[in-house]
Formats: sequence, structure tokens, C-alpha cells
Amino acid sequence: MKCLALLFVLFLFCSCEKNEPIACISSMDEKYEVEDKVAFVANCSENDFGYCWDFGDGNNSEDKNPEHIYTSSGIYTVELKVYSKNNKSFESDYKTIIVKDLPLSVAITSIVLSSFPELNWNGDLWDIQGLPDVRFQIVDGTTTYLDGIEVGQNQLFNQSYVYYNDFPVELPFNSDYLLNVLDEDGVTDELISVLNFNPALYSLDEEASATIIDGDCALILKLQWVY
Repeated sequence: MKCLALLFVLFLFCSCEKNEPIACISSMDEKYEVEDKVAFVANCSENDFGYCWDFGDGNNSEDKNPEHIYTSSGIYTVELKVYSKNNKSFESDYKTIIVKDLPLSVAITSIVLSSFPELNWNGDLWDIQGLPDVRFQIVDGTTTYLDGIEVGQNQLFNQSYVYYNDFPVELPFNSDYLLNVLDEDGVTDELISVLNFNPALYSLDEEASATIIDGDCALILKLQWVY
């Protein structure tokens, strides 16, 4: 009888432990920018009957997987409380996130053309030696931010063009840009490639190096953020 009683007590204890809530904030990014929509997910929580999110900025939610927008930059400690049935107990999990201000502009400090098609659109060599004399343009549809001088190529074909002239070029942050890569041919320039550049895709990095690829053409931009 004593053994049966002991087993019964252990069963009750294990049952209670099994039903205790487990709070778990699912994996998420640690850096965001002001006005980003941040998604919080508690799907890894267990024995969960109720939720309370504290976003660290004075706002809360009782949804299991809420979304929240931070309006100010800062470092925020987010708390998730998961409640058991009838709110008899709860457990907390925490996550620290960093919210940055949006840059006012981005400065491009260099462009590297690391690869390009061997032949032009007609299937011919770009120039007599086979290599183009590259010129870069940066436009947003209404404004030309860069219409650079040509970069001569007297090196082996597999080596990169590096362009430092006219830099830094500062671009407004909230815009999309076209990066035109041209073969300077004097009277008529040949278009090597047109690549799209959106600064917002790279602004979470303190010092960004953006690699943009379009077909056989690849550009590497060195960026600095202006706040």
C-alpha cells in the first residue's frame, strides 16, 4: 500500500510538472529600424493557455503571435509571459532587440565591377582588345547622381574594374536607383548592364558592402550611412 501511495504522489507531481507552461520566443532577428513591422512568434511555447507580451516601450499584446512597430530607436527588452490554464502559473522568456534610426542618406565610396559578359549584345568583342572602357551612371529616373569618367582596362580579363573617382556620391535614402554600366566608345556608348540598387536592403549593417548581380554582371558597392 505504501508503494502504491508513493507512486500516486509521484504521478500527481509529474502530471503537474508536465502541465506547467513553457514560455519560448521563437527565433527572430535582433536588429530592426524605426517603423519596421516586427513579428513576434511564440510557437515554441508549450502548455500555453494565455499570453502577455511586453514590448519594452510601454506597449503590450495578448495575442500569441503579434506584430509591433517601434516609433523610436533604442535597445528594448521584450518579455513574453505564458500562462497556464486558469492563470494559476506562468513562465517568462526574454529577447533583446535593437531598433535603429533610418539613415537620411547613403554615401557610395567606391564601385567595383567584379564580373561582366565577355561579349557585347551583338556577340562581338567590346573593343579591339576585347575589354570595355567602363563608365558608371547612377540615376533615379529624374536625377543623375553620377555620370563618371571612363575606367580603362589594360589588365587581364578576369581582373576587376575599381572606380574611386567622383566619390563619395551621396544619395537620398528613400529611393530606388539604377546603376548603368556602359562601355565608353566615344560617340556611341554600349550598355553593358543595368542594375537595381535599393539602399533599404542594406541599411541594417553599420558598414555595408552591397553586391548586386544581374546576369553576367556583378557590382560591389562600398557604403556609408549618413544620419
